[in-house]
Amino acid sequence: MLVLVVLVVLVVLVVLVVLVVLVVLVVLVVLVVLVVLVVLVVLMVLVVLLILVVLVVLVVSLVLVVLVVLVALVILVVLVVLVVLVVLLVLVVLIVLVVLMVLVVLVVLMVLVVLVVLVVLVVLVVLLVLVVLIILVVLVVLVVLVVLMVLVVLVVLVVLVVLVVRMRNRRRAYRVLVGKHERKRPLRRPRCRSEDKTKTKFVISAVYCDAIT
Repeated sequence: MLVLVVLVVLVVLVVLVVLVVLVVLVVLVVLVVLVVLVVLVVLMVLVVLLILVVLVVLVVSLVLVVLVVLVALVILVVLVVLVVLVVLLVLVVLIVLVVLMVLVVLVVLMVLVVLVVLVVLVVLVVLLVLVVLIILVVLVVLVVLVVLMVLVVLVVLVVLVVLVVRMRNRRRAYRVLVGKHERKRPLRRPRCRSEDKTKTKFVISAVYCDAIT
């Protein structure tokens, strides 16, 4: 009886252990299934979130790209407009500078022409004055030469007259010394020629000294 009871108890215990093991196994299986399901759900949620994040990033990227493109286009348009304005301003400035340079060149040319005309007029006036002065100088020189010639002629005539007068005086003195005064015979006896020559030399030297003094 005891053996049977023990056997029954053992069987019951074994059955209970088996049942417990089965329950534990079932619970574990259920838990594993639940964990797997939770993991799958979490994975699916994560995948969905990732997909959503990727979509959002793509959309944001596209929006940013569009904005960047729009900003770049606006900047390019502004730059093109600025370049066109700068080119127009440069062209206007160049045109103004060219016009100013042309005006300055024209003014300088007019001033140069006026200066050349004035210089030519001054040169002509100076040449006329010089010609008049040269003519006056030539006339003065001619007058001076004529006056000098007249003076020289007068001086020559005076010298000739003086020489003629002195020659006559010398001749008379010679005739007086020699004794041939006015075609008359000498009053006393004729002297010898040596005395006549000595007296003649003395008279000529005296007349020459008078002429020098």
